[in-house]
Amino acid sequence: MSEHIRTSQAGAVLSITINRPDKKNALTRSIYDSFAAAIRAADQDTTVSVICITGAEGAFSSGNDIQDFETHPPTVGGQSGPGGLFAALRSAEKPVVAAVNGIAVGIGTTLLLHCDLVYAAASARFRLPFVGLGLVPEGGATYLLPRLLGIRRASELLFFGDWFDAQKALSWGLVNDVFEDAELLVKVQAQADLLARQPARLLRLTKQLMKQSPNSLEERIDEEIDLIARNIPLPEAREAFLALREKRPPDFGQFET
Repeated sequence: MSEHIRTSQAGAVLSITINRPDKKNALTRSIYDSFAAAIRAADQDTTVSVICITGAEGAFSSGNDIQDFETHPPTVGGQSGPGGLFAALRSAEKPVVAAVNGIAVGIGTTLLLHCDLVYAAASARFRLPFVGLGLVPEGGATYLLPRLLGIRRASELLFFGDWFDAQKALSWGLVNDVFEDAELLVKVQAQADLLARQPARLLRLTKQLMKQSPNSLEERIDEEIDLIARNIPLPEAREAFLALREKRPPDFGQFET
């Protein structure tokens, strides 16, 4: 694993930190590969319920290391480089939470579109400068951003590539919440701990449903009803219903991760 990817675990939350502060956490091919490997390993680790990603020392990521990017351009369908990172994020069954603690440029922003929850520091700034660099956006941004923000706002961000701040990201729905800089990691850890107390199997099922596109709304309603019926007799629902009757918090920690 690259020295520029650092992992640590607190309880059932595995944190992955991009650790190249001298380059504002710019990403190289080797960092991409280590980042993707860390996500895949966490997703397979039965002691992990939630994956958190952040950057070291005041930056989330300044995007691609341009010199490395020119030397190692991305390849279609590859499991290395940016494609490998996006594949790892998209295939992760466990919730992925991002803590944006500074600048998020290029893929530093587009990778957020593949996270389940995104929190930003008040000082965080975002930028999608692809067109101005003679490139098109990456990571499915041309598909996901218009659906998240609407075509007008997505066009503004992608055509001009200007900086925008955490409050705009919040108002447009790109992040879930904004915290004071000094509180960001503590607040995100607290949110991740709450998430880790939820029944892991049901989180995976719910995430899977949200990631898949049904043929119709009716099909999705029927699929949800079928899953509800099949889950009612299973241990997680039995524990939740019993906890309701006993007026106590449910204990989902006894079930598989």
